[in-house]
Amino acid sequence: MLKSYLYRILISLIGHLPLNVLRGLGHLIGTLLWLTRSRMWLVTRENIARCYPGLDDHRQFLLAKQNLQETGKTITETTFAWTQKVETLLNLIDSIEGQPAVERALANGNGVIFVIPHLGNWEVINHFLGQQYSLTHMYQPNRNQQLDQFIQERRDRTGTRFVPTSQSGIKLQLRTLRSGGCVGVMPDQEPLIHTGQFVPFFGIDALTNELAAGFARNGAKMFVAACERTSSGFAIHFTPIDGTIDGTIEGATKTDSTLAAVNLAIEDAVRKNPAQYLWSYKRFRTRPAGKLDFYQFDRHPLRTTVERWFLKFYLTIPRYIPKRLLRPISSLLALLPLVATKRRRITRINLRQCQQDPALLRLSMANLIESALETPGIWHSSTDFMGQIATVEGEITSKRGTIILTPPLASREALMKYLGNQFVVTEYYHPNTITSLDEMIRLKRQSEGIKLVEHDDIGRLHLLEQLNLGHAITLCPDQQPRLRGGLFIPFFGLPALTTQTLSWLLRESGAELILGCARKQGTKFNISLENLNYETESTDEALLFSINQRLESAIRKDPHLYRWSDKRFNIQPRGRPKIYR
Repeated sequence: MLKSYLYRILISLIGHLPLNVLRGLGHLIGTLLWLTRSRMWLVTRENIARCYPGLDDHRQFLLAKQNLQETGKTITETTFAWTQKVETLLNLIDSIEGQPAVERALANGNGVIFVIPHLGNWEVINHFLGQQYSLTHMYQPNRNQQLDQFIQERRDRTGTRFVPTSQSGIKLQLRTLRSGGCVGVMPDQEPLIHTGQFVPFFGIDALTNELAAGFARNGAKMFVAACERTSSGFAIHFTPIDGTIDGTIEGATKTDSTLAAVNLAIEDAVRKNPAQYLWSYKRFRTRPAGKLDFYQFDRHPLRTTVERWFLKFYLTIPRYIPKRLLRPISSLLALLPLVATKRRRITRINLRQCQQDPALLRLSMANLIESALETPGIWHSSTDFMGQIATVEGEITSKRGTIILTPPLASREALMKYLGNQFVVTEYYHPNTITSLDEMIRLKRQSEGIKLVEHDDIGRLHLLEQLNLGHAITLCPDQQPRLRGGLFIPFFGLPALTTQTLSWLLRESGAELILGCARKQGTKFNISLENLNYETESTDEALLFSINQRLESAIRKDPHLYRWSDKRFNIQPRGRPKIYR
């Protein structure tokens, strides 16, 4: 409540400043974002390098810098658009281009779809379209209800009706079009990972929302509507979009072709004024299956240096804590509500969704903390590590290669250390977002003799090659494939996105499948290597379902040893609500 109240005050104070002052402030904000090598700067540079490969490095750099300064202006102008009188705002519109074509389309009675890209200032054009055409626009509600209410009060002063991104919102927009009205969509915003289609945007496959194409099937006319920044105010442009483009996609359906037309029309608008497009948005975050993520950045060098020093401290201190004290210390820390609050919240949600005993929260947090405290000791033990192994149940004997599933159950790091000591191992590795920690993990895996490969086509082929050589690979079976290439498979009764790399490797190699785990016994570990039989003739769904069921059974034996603090169900099927709000 206090946060949203302060936010309202700040917006009101800044929004009443003169427009030229706000633009100067926005220019300064953008310059600071550039100087500090912010995440927005990194994403902007990456997007411009991908979309404008014909520009040399210097020109890409200058465009990225100018773009962040323009983005800063958009941020400060938004407070102006939310705070100033509507008449004051609309009087700043210097010119309107293409409006007669919109009027002619409306006269036909089929409705108009305004395709509003993140170009210039979309808050200003919302006011204009609301006043002129009683726009119905879809939006994603803010998590903070009080703040969301304030934003919508500021936005709908000219007649724009905002509807949520849900089935009810879609029905309202369809009803508006059928009555000959106008709707607004922002199709350069990436949809949910398992919705939409990949359609070229600046020559790159971009996951694109199918909403505009679906609306167009009702005969409505589509226009790109953009509000660009001028020296004295704003200029609005309306550009008609043809519904199909012959030959854009070989064998394309009408929907494919319409989406291609929309993306091409947005691209044309952006090329006319690339500095004012929102390049800091991760437009290509979701990639086709097997393609490498574009947005894997190192953190700021200063931040990474500080983190390295913290990691050195963290890796040193726990090594001197007697092993017998790790569990009681972890149990004590788990009682403190301010320790790992985010992890605690996710754990609580997962336990509730998976219908587990709420009492597991404290036990699971204690296990999470204990694993973090014992990891430095595991990493730094070398020749004496095998002395920490109490028993080994099961064995790996296959000459056709072995896939070892290494879920976050009990001590995963102890299991990885054991496997690195005993076998030739390659890990299917997803980089950690914390640069210093990612560097540390890579160094430790290298010292353990474990090779790492990325989650892309090259990495998959390397894994298959290792299996064909009779070596072992490790894979975390409950790690969501962020990129395309997964299926929703039941896990504790919920649809869980599960990687098809696993089923592909099993079918291509016929490798032995092992479920590995390292459980603590006093100060030592019991290693279990459970052989999982499978049928290569099964479908991907059936194969992955059987594996998830075996994993679920292993977790149910020791549910407090599972890392419930991961966002296992972060990506949901179409139409299902988000779990981690």
